Amino acid sequence: MKKFDWHKLSETFYSVKEWVIKNKFLVILFLVSTSFFIWQHYSNLSWDFSSFVMNAKYWAGAGNYYVTLWPPLMPFIILILSPFTWAASEYLFITIVSALFMFSTIKLSAALKVNKELFYLLSLSPYAFYYSFLNGTELLSLMLLNLFVSSLLTKKIYSGIYLGLACLARYNFFIFAPLLVFSKNAKFIPVAVLLFLFTLTPWFVYNYFNSGNFFTSMADSYAQNVKYRAIYSPQPVNFLQLFDVVSFLAPIFTLGVFLTLKNWKKYFPKKIRLLRFFSAQKASLIIFGIMILSIFQYSQIPNKDERYLFPVILPASYFSLLGLMELKKRSQTFYEFSVCILVLLIAGFVMIIVPSYFNIKDRYIYSVNLLDSLKIQNCRTLSNAWAFLDYFGKTTEVYPRKEVLRNSLDSGNYVLFFYSTPEPTYVFNKTFLGEFSNYRIFENDQFILFGNTSKCNPERKVDQPFIKSLNESIFDAYNYSINTNPCFYLFDGRDFLEKSCNLINGKGFNLDTYRAWQ
Repeated sequence: MKKFDWHKLSETFYSVKEWVIKNKFLVILFLVSTSFFIWQHYSNLSWDFSSFVMNAKYWAGAGNYYVTLWPPLMPFIILILSPFTWAASEYLFITIVSALFMFSTIKLSAALKVNKELFYLLSLSPYAFYYSFLNGTELLSLMLLNLFVSSLLTKKIYSGIYLGLACLARYNFFIFAPLLVFSKNAKFIPVAVLLFLFTLTPWFVYNYFNSGNFFTSMADSYAQNVKYRAIYSPQPVNFLQLFDVVSFLAPIFTLGVFLTLKNWKKYFPKKIRLLRFFSAQKASLIIFGIMILSIFQYSQIPNKDERYLFPVILPASYFSLLGLMELKKRSQTFYEFSVCILVLLIAGFVMIIVPSYFNIKDRYIYSVNLLDSLKIQNCRTLSNAWAFLDYFGKTTEVYPRKEVLRNSLDSGNYVLFFYSTPEPTYVFNKTFLGEFSNYRIFENDQFILFGNTSKCNPERKVDQPFIKSLNESIFDAYNYSINTNPCFYLFDGRDFLEKSCNLINGKGFNLDTYRAWQ
């Protein structure tokens, strides 16, 4: 047996110690931000984060709840970390991703030739602090975007892998696929594209064998987050949300953008010199492209949730840093004063936001224990907080439509409504719920439970795609079906793409004849 090399271990330890001492400011920022992220997750119960964890448990055979619309990267990482226990895996995930984000900003700052400490500091804006792990995948995807841009700028051919992984963290990162044209040189663009597709392939194959279509997960996500929200909850662009991304960085961010555009102008005096322009301004073009593509995508999504602007953190921090460097040229004193103010503002945000979190877990844990005490824990249960109940160990499905509530209860199902959840609206219709007083089992100021304790419809796995579950719900309520083909949902109105999608999935180069979707 080979003798363990303690000397090598000692050298490694001292090299790490030396790096930490040399990069104290980075380490302090990492410790502060990671501590906040851990506290935020401990104090806050997130619907999306809970669902990602449940997907991981489902793959491990430890759960019955699976949401097909979520991309796979975060659940896969949680699954890998699960031997440390499921509870610990969540906090390990946060810590590892936070560390990798610091690493990615260091790598990108080297590629951009900017100050790594300031770039990391500016990347940790109040907006970034709040949204990085609130829903689970935002910082993970941004970290991969940083590595993607860094690999483009350092002429690495594997940039497509990082972008592919980013798309497997959040589907909206597909919008950045055109940036693959900034690869090492023209002949490497096909390689980058192939690596991008190769990274996505295992997930597409899993979808096909699991559901019969390569694009089931993407279609589910598009249907729920875009197609149906365009009808039921369209929202206009909120410019205040755009401001939230940069917040107090707005002055130096604006200065940085102005300086960049001014620098571009010098390449177009009398005749356009595109090759020289693209070569000299590659970094600013890529980052400006990320900003434009992110804002465009946000403007097109019906539900204008400002977390969809999360990729803008990269251009916001970069252009703000350019503005800050311009201030340094003008006045060293004013520059140092500005940096101190930025640190104080970020620290102030952390101090203000931490006490605002409060524990809402008890209500869900109490309801699960109530079902257990009533001996109905193995009965089919439907709720408007189904993801939380699944997270705490009770297999639960989405609440029934108003039209079939009575039939659902008569068939032996139990329905649990929480007043803190705004849907469905009929929960707040006292006259309507009064019609079900004979089904009321329990009620307090937080939730109400309906059912018939003499009946018990056995619970089932909750793993149907959203589109198929919707079809089942519509059929029960209105006695007609909708199209459940993912190709139809993704490409309705774009005939060639829909036909191609059907062809790839073995259904021939044709359109679906039945086109009802609501």
